[in-house]
Amino acid sequence: MASFQERIIETIITDFEQIKTMPADKNQRNECNILLKRIESAKKLFSADSQLSSKLVDIEKKINILKNS
Repeated sequence: MASFQERIIETIITDFEQIKTMPADKNQRNECNILLKRIESAKKLFSADSQLSSKLVDIEKKINILKNS
């Protein structure tokens, strides 16, 4: 069974995959912004775990690329 922190990362990844399938419009950018806020909150929770924090940073970079494309 996955830990709470791993589950948070899994849901963020799943949501990101769903956002990637959306048309590239205002709604997709808004969803990206919401997901980025979730990542910021998760980073605060994971501050003691550098491995999980680095996963979040990697996902954050991918979301920013999608949002700005």
